[in-house]
Amino acid sequence: MRAGVSGGRPHWPLRGCRWLRHGHAQQRGLAVAYLVARLAGEYRGQVVTGYEVLERAGLIAPAVGLDGASRNDAGAGSGAGGATGWPEDRLQLCRLLVALLDETAGDFERLPFFVRPLARAGFKGKAGRSLQAWQQAAKALQRSIEAGEAIDAAQVSQELDRLIGYVRGVPAETTRFARDAAVLREVQERMNGYESDLLALRAALMDR
Repeated sequence: MRAGVSGGRPHWPLRGCRWLRHGHAQQRGLAVAYLVARLAGEYRGQVVTGYEVLERAGLIAPAVGLDGASRNDAGAGSGAGGATGWPEDRLQLCRLLVALLDETAGDFERLPFFVRPLARAGFKGKAGRSLQAWQQAAKALQRSIEAGEAIDAAQVSQELDRLIGYVRGVPAETTRFARDAAVLREVQERMNGYESDLLALRAALMDR
């Protein structure tokens, strides 16, 4: 198991915590302990930071901009002065994002054991963060929208762009491992649907 646990760059919930900026021995120790005890199989073959492991453990807030930077930054808004009260269509699209990521996690679990680390690493490289971190981010975004909270729509849009890029590349990647025309057609159709949902969510969040 390769697991690089480092201080890394803290994310927005931790901006004011100077002692976390360069990592903290106790935090790194917690990350290593949790990784060894609970997540060794899940992160096998991947390089992860201490922040990712602690987020997965629920010990620190998700390291994402998707769950509303306005919680810590009073001036951040959603493109309309930070007004709250999201229409139902935004919430529904956010639920589709959560479902999309859950389906992707299920797909990875059905892969041969030795292929899973490659798939997870490929996702992280193209989507900007691990699948587990994306799932946490999507659920946090859903909670923010359900609560009518303002979000940093510009930041969310940038992050969704990375996920859209991953989705667009899946059909081509699949051709490296599959030759069945029906399977490739199904993958293409699914990814087309995912891309359509993600583009709609991005547009809906920006049109506020």
